[in-house]
Amino acid sequence: RTVSYKSFHQMHRLAFLFTILIRVFGLANCSVLESCLSQGFDPSNLSCDACILLQSTDHHLTCLECCQSYKTLDSRTSRYDQAILMHSPGSEEVDKFIDEELKSIQENKKGFNVEKQDQRRMYFSMTPNILYFFKDEAPSSGGMEAYAESAKEEIILHGWSKDDLKDMINTLLPDRIAK
Repeated sequence: RTVSYKSFHQMHRLAFLFTILIRVFGLANCSVLESCLSQGFDPSNLSCDACILLQSTDHHLTCLECCQSYKTLDSRTSRYDQAILMHSPGSEEVDKFIDEELKSIQENKKGFNVEKQDQRRMYFSMTPNILYFFKDEAPSSGGMEAYAESAKEEIILHGWSKDDLKDMINTLLPDRIAK
């Protein structure tokens, strides 16, 4: 199958725009984090459920901007049955998570798998690490497109720390052995 010059050029333009969006999103994340902390909200520990308590105040919208959707005040033990991390080496924090935490997570949690992506450069950025969460079984074939189509939640892990990633997986996936 041959690719025309026009479609090749369009793919590169889209890749460039995607790279710009990732960089802008990363910069926006820093300013949002600083804004949240300056207003007394700690995004690393703030559940969006807690923002309901502030619904009739001026802080409600700020709370919603700062909260983490995966954190919950529910007594449920997990929100999802399975998660797949599409890993593209090159992100220092995600690489540290794989090296230092993966074995422990897989021993203690059900349904967590890592699949290595092809390492493709898009101008000056790497293919992003993406975490897919599934309520039931993940597709057994089809790759990233099939995961994106059937996932209940998809998170691009740009800017995530090793500890935040570990906390999220421990919160959202069921324990291997019921406690």
